[in-house]
Amino acid sequence: MKKLFLVFAAAGLLLASCNNDDNNDRKLPSLITYSWNEDGSPGSFMSLEYDDQNRLVRRISWGPSGDWSDTMQLVYETGNRPVKVIFSSVDNGSTWRSEREIRYVDNLVIIGQSDTIIVDANQRMVGWNEFGNAVFHYNANGNLTNITWEEDGGSRVLTYSNVRSPFRYVNIPAWLMFWAFDLLYPSQGFMPASFAWGDDSGTMTTMTYTSDGNWVRTRTITWASEEDGSSTATFEYINAR
Repeated sequence: MKKLFLVFAAAGLLLASCNNDDNNDRKLPSLITYSWNEDGSPGSFMSLEYDDQNRLVRRISWGPSGDWSDTMQLVYETGNRPVKVIFSSVDNGSTWRSEREIRYVDNLVIIGQSDTIIVDANQRMVGWNEFGNAVFHYNANGNLTNITWEEDGGSRVLTYSNVRSPFRYVNIPAWLMFWAFDLLYPSQGFMPASFAWGDDSGTMTTMTYTSDGNWVRTRTITWASEEDGSSTATFEYINAR
């Protein structure tokens, strides 16, 4: 009996150690550097800022020469649902600013006057009028598998890697990740490995990854069009709160 107790005690310590390691490894993407693979020089940057609840509050993109920048700021009340989004940009000395209120009515998220998103019980986007009346489909694992368009019957089909999303500890609803970042950065689950228009593999864009432990270090995209070539995103992180 004593030996059995010691076995269970050791197992409990091991489990606690694993949980502590996981808690200490909670990270948030803070800077993404995008570069074209022809020469490896940076093409643009994106910084991400968070509050003390790990909610995304500001995203800033800018070019290497510093002559342009785009900023998206999110304002929250309670919980992780934003109530206002503020856009601002600078381009060769010219500035622009816009604010949109965000309202929640049943299963609808209404941004501004007409941008309407339909969400499910898990706050995933299942419909979006501003994206050509798009309908979003998910598998049993919660991954977005395809997007279809009611207007023309087109579709975008996705496959997935075994690389976990670097945004998994960011405290925002799933619909907001797609609305702000498109399909390349899911809030949960795994990162996409490819997407194609319809079932035509000739239009397939592929993504490969390198990692530091459990975290994405780089993501390389090979675009379907030969003219677009390939590009690499390099991630830097801060600790989550």
